[in-house]
Formats: sequence, structure tokens, C-alpha cells
Amino acid sequence: FDALANVFFVGFALTFAYTRLYLYPQVIYSAHYRGPGHFFSRNHNAVENSLVYLLTSLLPIHCFWFVLILGVVKKALASNIDDARSDDEEEDGQEDGSKASKKERKKKA
Repeated sequence: FDALANVFFVGFALTFAYTRLYLYPQVIYSAHYRGPGHFFSRNHNAVENSLVYLLTSLLPIHCFWFVLILGVVKKALASNIDDARSDDEEEDGQEDGSKASKKERKKKA
């Protein structure tokens, strides 16, 4: 299942990069410059301008998320790790109710 998970994660990373970093700026450009003036002879009103600015404010967040995704990819390629998420999260369904980390449970096993 690890190979399948890696394939799906690579697909996710590529899809994220294409849709959020290539297509999404084109949507913003289209909404701002080719919006209502493209079809009608009027300018943006205040509500349309605010919506375009809200769309634009999401782009830096997408860039930050992509940097985080690249960090996970880099970490996965640099070392042969089981899971790139933190090891200090407690596992659901633990029978003894302790909050031991995954590393501590592996040491006990």
C-alpha cells in the first residue's frame, strides 16, 4: 500500500500545482480584467471588486501550502520514512488509554 500511497501523493502534488498555481491565477486575471467589462459595457462595482480581492488573497495561501507539500516530498525522498506527519500524535482506539507516541510504542513492541 505504500507504493500506491506514494503514487497518489505525487498525483495530488502535481494536480495541486497545476490547478492552484497555474490555473487559479488565470481565473483571477480573467475575473479582474475580463469580467463584466468583457461582456457588458460597465466596470466592476464594489461587491465584485471585493470578491476579486478575496480571490487574490487566497493565492499566497496556495503558495504556502505548496511549499509545505514540497517539504513533505523532500522529506520523503531524503529519508526512507514511514510517515511524514508528526510522531507525537496519539493513536485513536488505543486500548490502554495512554498517550505514548508511535516511537515509544514501537520501542515497547
